[in-house]
Amino acid sequence: MLSIEIQAEILTKFYNDKRSTRSIARELGLNRDTVRRVVLRRTVSERIASSARESILDPFKPKVNEILAK
Repeated sequence: MLSIEIQAEILTKFYNDKRSTRSIARELGLNRDTVRRVVLRRTVSERIASSARESILDPFKPKVNEILAK
């Protein structure tokens, strides 16, 4: 994921400086699709921390640990 600063720079160049996605991508060394995605979103997105998911094996872990301890 792009940093907040890069996303803000993309939006500034596109909306304030009226630059094309192609020229922004070329200048920043990014893919045009990446620049287009940020422009279409129109906001700066922060990284979302993923929450730990439950495993389908969680109910069996105590039994597995018990067997391994033997």
